[in-house]
Amino acid sequence: GSKVQITVLRARKHKLAIDVVREKIEIPAVSSALIPAAAPDGGLRNIGYVDLSQFNAVAGEQFAQQIQYLKNSTEGGKLSVKALLLDMRNNPGGLLSIAVEIADQFLSSGVIVTTDARTSDNILEFRAKKRTSIPLDLPVFVMINSESASAAEIVAGALQDNGRAQVLGEKSFGKGSVQSPVTLPEGILKITIAHFYTPRGVNLANNGIQPDREFSVPALDEAEQEGLVELFNSSAIASFVSQNRDYTKKEFEDFFATDIAPVYNVSEETARRFAYREKIRYLEKLPVYNLEYDRILKNAIDYIAANLGS
Repeated sequence: GSKVQITVLRARKHKLAIDVVREKIEIPAVSSALIPAAAPDGGLRNIGYVDLSQFNAVAGEQFAQQIQYLKNSTEGGKLSVKALLLDMRNNPGGLLSIAVEIADQFLSSGVIVTTDARTSDNILEFRAKKRTSIPLDLPVFVMINSESASAAEIVAGALQDNGRAQVLGEKSFGKGSVQSPVTLPEGILKITIAHFYTPRGVNLANNGIQPDREFSVPALDEAEQEGLVELFNSSAIASFVSQNRDYTKKEFEDFFATDIAPVYNVSEETARRFAYREKIRYLEKLPVYNLEYDRILKNAIDYIAANLGS
């Protein structure tokens, strides 16, 4: 219930001051939904979408629950979708054991990840144990970006190297170090004792995972970045959304034309995305996805639908 002001540094020079009320917030590690995608023949293809945000202690259990949810949402309790999309964008990683557990749900055999080190007790190999919950003939796609790291890279690399999934998005962060804490009188020192390697022998440290198909959104130019910071600090959009929580497209267009465009150097699309981020603050339950505002996800869904058979 107490308040704190945090300062966010954006693009190394723009500062945003944000007032936050402290509260215990529990965010599910895994969520899922069915996304209907338009196919080339004019029909619709259901794509199972699983958003995996972190590899915490309950992520494995939640992943299994969401796969079961998708099965219950389709025909006869089976995973009756044309493809499965595992979204690990902005996933910072977490527990190695959970990464191995989740990768094992897709693989019937093969190496998941190995470690290499100076000492033999830190040289490890983790293999699939035929615990698949995902049909082996179901096309699988994985989404990553530059903030996907560690355990997320282990899963993406395992599925990519074993030919189980296509990886979409941006090159991942490249965090592949195994660290051990050493207690000293002055505190704790973390020492890197090993590195993670994909099944094909790629050292994740500094290299990351290269996607099979790249999808990205161009960064805002310097002028629009500055305009966005000015707009943020003005609270103009936050006030509009607070007073018009169910605003229509026309109402926002009018608001943008009269209150935003003459003052701030931002596009209507940028302002609309900003307003959407404000709007979801008032929702009791966050949407699992939004194809209108998540352009990379929209491009990925279109790509998957175009490359699936009937």
